[in-house]
Amino acid sequence: MSKITTFFQVTFTAWRYLPVMLALFFIGCNTSQDWRTETHPARGKVTVNGESPVNLFVILNPLETPFDSRNSKPWGIVDANGDYRVMTYESNDGAPIGTYAITMRWPFDPSKSTDRLQGVYNTIENSPLTITITQGENILPPIELKNVKVAKASSNTNSPSTQLHADLIPSSSADGQVP
Repeated sequence: MSKITTFFQVTFTAWRYLPVMLALFFIGCNTSQDWRTETHPARGKVTVNGESPVNLFVILNPLETPFDSRNSKPWGIVDANGDYRVMTYESNDGAPIGTYAITMRWPFDPSKSTDRLQGVYNTIENSPLTITITQGENILPPIELKNVKVAKASSNTNSPSTQLHADLIPSSSADGQVP
């Protein structure tokens, strides 16, 4: 066989498989949301020393195996009334069924990584709070943080790094509430 004949045979064979290769390529590029897990609406309320902690982030950390391939973490932001709605994939869609450790971060500026709670509740190891999401609508128990010293922003709000001033080790409460 000549080199030219061999070239055309190989080329023709490759072209026969082109439709199959294209089909596999487009299946792999599927933009469907098959990786998502079903969510259930969830909402709750947070107070810090009796006040609504506006812009506090409530993050639900799965205590069981991750519920989707992207290791998503449901979360919500506290509004002026102290309320938050949980979202995982879309606004207010809720969270998948499961048990979660709640972590929280209360920034001075939501675009920065500062925390008025100075990290006291921002890791699973530090936060004693857990909740369970069940089928249907979930009204979560209120989170009442009492006797917590909250860091204050420095008077120089134009400073590139906001300084925090507080000793934020929560004190125990007499009524048994989570500090």
